[in-house]
Amino acid sequence: LQRKFSFQDRRSLVDFVSLVFSLEDTMGHHGKIDIDHKEVTISVYTKDINSITNIDREYVKHVDQIFRDVQDYKY
Repeated sequence: LQRKFSFQDRRSLVDFVSLVFSLEDTMGHHGKIDIDHKEVTISVYTKDINSITNIDREYVKHVDQIFRDVQDYKY
């Protein structure tokens, strides 16, 4: 699974990535995070079986929510 997120400023990008790191620590599941200027691309799959599993879908659902929450922040 892959998602690309675009940000208006680097501060919101940094907040987003920080919250995703916290999610990953909590879940014990980690995606690949690529940062390019004001865009973040996150890819995730279960490497042990080289497939997408329910934990990957759950991870993406949480990441999508984190993005929506960060977009609502008032800086």
